Amino acid sequence: MVGREMDNILGHKFVAFHTPLITSLKGPGEKMSKSIEGSWIAITDSFEKIKKTIGGAYCPEKIVEDNPIFQICKLIIFPLLNKLEIKRPEKFGGNLDIEDYDELEKLYSSGKLHPMDLKNSVAPALEEIIAPIRKNFK
Repeated sequence: MVGREMDNILGHKFVAFHTPLITSLKGPGEKMSKSIEGSWIAITDSFEKIKKTIGGAYCPEKIVEDNPIFQICKLIIFPLLNKLEIKRPEKFGGNLDIEDYDELEKLYSSGKLHPMDLKNSVAPALEEIIAPIRKNFK
């Protein structure tokens, strides 16, 4: 409301963007807060911190609903990268190039993709998106 009321002072029309919020990385019912370690990722976080946070995130096997890792995939990774590369040893099914969010959901919910394989792929994808932004904050 303040932005809309101040458009004459700012010199341009106010535009509001409304985006979905990703739930706490700690899982459903948990609070996302800067004071709760591991519940969120900042664009200024290092790749090591992103990997640690994603690695500890709530991501139950075969469950997509209320899964914050899937929210990240749906709302951030697929819209910006249009794919997710899963790198895993041959004994666990080998690498996968997933080009569609629905395909990711099917693989995961059927048990053909393990939570750690997903998390180990989401962290580098997020880094690819965040790294150029992070440079502007240094």
